[in-house]
Amino acid sequence: MELDPNIIAAWIGFWSVLAATLISFVVSMIQTRVTLRSKVKELLFGIEQKLIEKRLEYYPKIYTLLSELAKNITKSEFGIRKGISTKELQIFKEEYDKLNSEYAVIFSRISAKISAGLRRKIYETLQRREGNSEDELDSYEMIEIKKFVQSLELSLKKDLGIFDVESKEDFKKLDLDKIEDVRAYIAEN
Repeated sequence: MELDPNIIAAWIGFWSVLAATLISFVVSMIQTRVTLRSKVKELLFGIEQKLIEKRLEYYPKIYTLLSELAKNITKSEFGIRKGISTKELQIFKEEYDKLNSEYAVIFSRISAKISAGLRRKIYETLQRREGNSEDELDSYEMIEIKKFVQSLELSLKKDLGIFDVESKEDFKKLDLDKIEDVRAYIAEN
């Protein structure tokens, strides 16, 4: 039995159109995905740029406050000035809490964790010294607070891109509840 040439031509035409349609569909899907990924990258880049702009605007205020406290602690360690009084720490806390309330929304995850640790350490210190506003902090208290302050200073710099961006693998291993781990990580990167 011989097939009619018209039927063979029709089948060849059908399969050709079907193949062309499938290839066109696949190419279209690939182009759509590439375009979508490109648009998402552009959007994320724009968001990141705006975030960095806001950080550049506000982080200096926070950094200045932190830096002053760290310098005063260092000066007291070297006997250049008296130690930090409970009253000075209370004033710092109030100023920092105000800035933190305004700008913590733009902190990175690590900066937010360090900031929370700093606030917790200050609250604990002030709670132990409640009612003694002229008492100076002991050297251990000052060193512990200074560790958090310096770590937050470094983290803020890292948020601005002053230090290399951390790898996701290293970041996942980091125990954000241990200040020593945070300090070591920031120092390495």
